[in-house]
Amino acid sequence: MSVIQFIENNGRKEYAILPYPLFERLATLIEEVEDLQAVEAFHDRDDGFRIPEAILRCELAGESPIKLWREHRGLTPAQLAEQSDVALVVLERIEAQAIVVPPETLDRLSRALHVPADVLRS
Repeated sequence: MSVIQFIENNGRKEYAILPYPLFERLATLIEEVEDLQAVEAFHDRDDGFRIPEAILRCELAGESPIKLWREHRGLTPAQLAEQSDVALVVLERIEAQAIVVPPETLDRLSRALHVPADVLRS
């Protein structure tokens, strides 16, 4: 076992001096524990929502995320307009990226598409 020295203050151990190889082992173990905690925290926060690769690629190419998700859900523009209580003409302009989507409209569309609102922002 490695020799560890202690520095005391008023009879209480306050500091430990340890050989460098032991310090390196402890630092590695601490890092591994922190990594495991980070993975566990990620899984605790994971809601299971995933963006399909095809949608991501098309969105990165500039397509409307609302149109992509509508198509992915198998809805026509008229069906989404009805389910979200958004006028069809407004939805068509949103999908054409001709207008900025008001937050309340984005919320209604996200609920109808079962997608978080931030995923629908262009």
